[in-house]
Amino acid sequence: MFRNYFLLTWRNIIRNKSFSVIKILGLAIAIAAFILIYQHLRYELSYDRFQSEANNIYRVTVEKEVENGVSYKDAYTFPALGIAARDEIPGVKNFFRLSPWANSYTVVYKDEKKNEPVSIKTDKAVFADAPFAKYFSLNFIVGGSDSLLAQPNNIYISNSVAEKYFGVEWNKKINPTGETLLVYTSNHDAAIPFKVCGIYQDMPSNSHLQYKMIMSHSSLTSYLPKEIPDHVKSTIFDTNWGNYSWYTYLVLDPTADPKTTETQLNQMVARHKNTNNLNESFFLQPVKDIHLKSQLANEASPNGSITNVYVMAGIGLLILILALVNYVNLSIAGFMERTEEIGIRQVIGSKKRQIVAQLFIEAFVFNLMAIIIGWIISKISAPAMSHITGIRFTPGLYNYAGGYLIFILFGLLLFGSVLASLYPSLMVASAKSIEKLKGHTAMTLRLRMNKYLLVFQFTVSIVLIIGTLINYKQINFMRNQDLGIDTDRIVVLEGPNAINQQINFEQTVQRLRNEVASYPSINQVSACSTVPGKVNVLSRPLFQLSRENEGAKEIREIMVDQQYFPMLDIKFTAGHNFPEAAGNKRQMVILNESAVRMLGFNSPEDAISQKVGYHWAGGIAECEVIGVVGDFHQQSLKFSKEPIGFYNELSSGDYMVKISSGLNPSQNISGSLDLLESKWQELFPDNPFNYYFLDNFFEQQYSSDKRFGSIFTLFSALGIFISCIGLFCLSVQSVAKRNKEIGIRKVNGAKISEILSMLNKDFVKWVLIACGFAIPVAWYAMNKWLENFAYKTSLSWWIFASAGLLALGIAMLTVSWQSWRAATRNPVETLRYE
Repeated sequence: MFRNYFLLTWRNIIRNKSFSVIKILGLAIAIAAFILIYQHLRYELSYDRFQSEANNIYRVTVEKEVENGVSYKDAYTFPALGIAARDEIPGVKNFFRLSPWANSYTVVYKDEKKNEPVSIKTDKAVFADAPFAKYFSLNFIVGGSDSLLAQPNNIYISNSVAEKYFGVEWNKKINPTGETLLVYTSNHDAAIPFKVCGIYQDMPSNSHLQYKMIMSHSSLTSYLPKEIPDHVKSTIFDTNWGNYSWYTYLVLDPTADPKTTETQLNQMVARHKNTNNLNESFFLQPVKDIHLKSQLANEASPNGSITNVYVMAGIGLLILILALVNYVNLSIAGFMERTEEIGIRQVIGSKKRQIVAQLFIEAFVFNLMAIIIGWIISKISAPAMSHITGIRFTPGLYNYAGGYLIFILFGLLLFGSVLASLYPSLMVASAKSIEKLKGHTAMTLRLRMNKYLLVFQFTVSIVLIIGTLINYKQINFMRNQDLGIDTDRIVVLEGPNAINQQINFEQTVQRLRNEVASYPSINQVSACSTVPGKVNVLSRPLFQLSRENEGAKEIREIMVDQQYFPMLDIKFTAGHNFPEAAGNKRQMVILNESAVRMLGFNSPEDAISQKVGYHWAGGIAECEVIGVVGDFHQQSLKFSKEPIGFYNELSSGDYMVKISSGLNPSQNISGSLDLLESKWQELFPDNPFNYYFLDNFFEQQYSSDKRFGSIFTLFSALGIFISCIGLFCLSVQSVAKRNKEIGIRKVNGAKISEILSMLNKDFVKWVLIACGFAIPVAWYAMNKWLENFAYKTSLSWWIFASAGLLALGIAMLTVSWQSWRAATRNPVETLRYE
């Protein structure tokens, strides 16, 4: 019996090849898209869940009140927080701190068997407390233990770093533990030797931390100024409640309540800072939430967005629903063409349950073929998806979600089969054989259902079109806003770390400036600790000396030279630049307007010549405000402008070189880069020549948004395409049903335009109804999405109008060809058999 069912199904597919291919292919493409989106979302949701105690690890974050109710959220806290929490709060079992300390590191390995040392420059290095290796589940290849990271001047390195130092197959040749690495910092501290005590597998790609080198936190005392006494150095980090440059992680007891611990944490900080008016609040952030639910300043690595996950999940489900609606719609239409066949089968003795079983088997086979083809398409298109999303879809990722995916696809197979056969089965059960033989079975209900399903499809399509347009409008808005700085034709040279300790950083800048001064293609040379587009890791708690009792305000700090402001075209609103020669330059500061307001000055002019201070080494260091500059965007427009203090205390950083535009800009840039490289090799022979263009570097902050826009556009187009497939097939069947009517109208003198209007007006009406449903839904959804940005575009009326017109145009293009063929067809051909 089942053999006959499958045989009849195959015959039906062969008899209606085009119709069957469209049904299967439309559903298969949607299933492929669903599989790829599912893989991507499973990967995003898997971040940091591999850790042994992932449910009990929390990162401490802080929200500071800046001004007038505006808050500033930061991933950095101060180093004393963790140890105090462990000792004073019952629910805290352990803690560990991570300190980047410097912007970058140059780590040198000198192999005694080779003359040339191997040097690596990286910003993926950190100083960590001993428990880090345990709680972050580092997978050691050799060495490694908590006790080793507790000792000063010990270092763990990743496998990829070990391969650069010791060769690709180092584990088959040597055991590198015990080898010495010389570590230079971008702060130009004295080089310190570190002993390799362990080599670990590179951190999983689904971890929010991606460090290549991990040094013991106790080693930081070696970088402190020599004038600080040893007994102060030993506890300086454990008692520092003001330097916000550390990541703090707490490990809670499984029975501890995070909210209660959070309250106790804030009470503890207020107690240690001896204030009842704490202008900051501390929060516990589950480590599993960091990647998707954290968009704070100073994140350890670029994070994803839970909003984007919801949007992508919604798109995946909508595409699947569109395809299923399309499939059901086409199945119903196909069933209506077979009512006479089914009526004949009933007349000659077929039972209703046999016909229902036949319809279910047909739907099952169609769904099974669509799932198999969809899975093949997803495998073939995975590399292209990886290129668009930036995620490598490896077999490991497929295996990770494979078990869940099998159950989902099996459920989809059953659900799709029941859904596609349910309506025809109800018709078979309720209608009489004679009605089927006449072909009149529930035609009115069928047409009404088709309208409902098409309205739903185009509602979804219009929402996707609006989302795509607003996504691109927001990205263009951020890219085209005035940053407050000029980044054009500026080349950034990564500053040298390995330099002669007899030469300070400012002298290296001057040496480079002198070497290129005679070349007309180079306008200016400047240096700073943090170029625009980089996360500013440094901060300094400042206060007005006359208002010290109000507490210090956390102000970001950037070290600059005198050329910094004119090179970036940053305007002074009050005061002046740093003087060329100043004996007391450490006692001068330039503030931006946000910092002026945050510190309580009435205006930029009022701040000039005023004294501000900060606590340091048991005393108060004073600075005079000599200038105020306009606010500018240090980071992308996702974030608010930061309060910043500029100091003329350069001890590390990067160089910025302004290239002249000249008569031939591209030739100018190429020649200037060649010149800079040759001079670099002369001045800094032990340092690699690494450079990038500042405007491109700043633009990279929007790469994830542009990638998300590409994904959104791709799957939106796919959803619209699936809707058009269904619309096209239904228009073909609608025209076929009205062929006789069209022939009679043409014989009676109807014009082609009247026939086209008759056939298309229903589709126009359905699209307009869909617009009415889609616009409020899209408006609400995109308003929610835009809340993720500090600076956002407006939801212009023309976006919604354009989406409606575009959907209408797509619908008309889809159906008009078939309508035109029907309208221009010779009526004799349609009426010859009447």
